[in-house]
Amino acid sequence: MKKLPLAAYACMAGLFFCSQTALLEGKEDIPLVQYSTLDALLAGHYDGVISLESLRSQGNHGIGTFDALDGEMVLYDGVVYQVRADGTVSVPEGSETSPFASVNEFVPDMVFNLKGIDSFNDLKAVLDEKLGNVNCFYAIEVKGTFSYVHTRSVPAQEKPYKPLADVVLKQPEFTFENTGGIILGYRCPDLVKGINVPGYHLHFLNDTHDGGGHLLDLSFDDVEVSVQQLNSFHLNLPDTEAFAHESFSGDTEEETRIVEGQ
Repeated sequence: MKKLPLAAYACMAGLFFCSQTALLEGKEDIPLVQYSTLDALLAGHYDGVISLESLRSQGNHGIGTFDALDGEMVLYDGVVYQVRADGTVSVPEGSETSPFASVNEFVPDMVFNLKGIDSFNDLKAVLDEKLGNVNCFYAIEVKGTFSYVHTRSVPAQEKPYKPLADVVLKQPEFTFENTGGIILGYRCPDLVKGINVPGYHLHFLNDTHDGGGHLLDLSFDDVEVSVQQLNSFHLNLPDTEAFAHESFSGDTEEETRIVEGQ
C-alpha cells in the first residue's frame, strides 16, 4: 500500500483519535506526544528539537534519543536516563535536547503477570493477544527480573551525519543476565509507517541504573506487565531548515527493519 506523504499527516494538525468510545465514556484522554518522525531520524536529522525539561512536562514515560544521536533514552517515572554507546548511564541536564522522542503520562489500564517467555518474539506474540485494537497506540512497561536481556546503543555522530541504517552497522551491544529492571516503550499501529516504528519499540534500564539500551532480545520466568491504551497521537514536527527541505517520498521499510534489529 502506498504510504501517505508526510504533509498529509501534518495536515491533521498533529492530533488524531483511535477511539471515540473512550472519550464518550469519560475516560481521560492521554495522548502519545511525539517529536519529529522516524523517517527524519532515518535520514540523519540528529540535531535536537526539544529540551528534556520540556519533554518531561509532557509525561513520565517515554523513549527516544539525544542530540547528535548520543545514546538511547529511557524516560521512567519522570526521570530521563541516557544510555551511551560505552554502556554508561547518566541523568542529563534538562537543557539537553532530543531530535526524536515519544512520551506520555503513564496511567495503566491493564496489569498482569507473565511467565515463561524465552524471546522478544514470544513476548510480542503474547502481547498481541492481549492488545485488541491493532490500529491504536499502547504504552508498555515490563518490570521484574530478567534471565537475559540483549540491548544496543548508538554512538554520538559528527556532521555531516550518516543515515541511521549506516550508523547501526557499528552499534555497541550489551547483554545482561539475571538482572532486575524495567522494559518500556510502545506498540504503534501500521498506519504510522514513516512517522514512528510500526509494532514494538522498547528500551531497557536495569535496577541499578548503570546499564540498558534499545531492546533486541530477552527472556524471563515471571514479570509484571502494565499496559495503557492511548487514544490520541500528537505529532510535533521540527521547525528547521533541514527538515523543511528533506524529501520523504521513498520507502523506508527495509531501513526501519535494519535499525530495529528485526
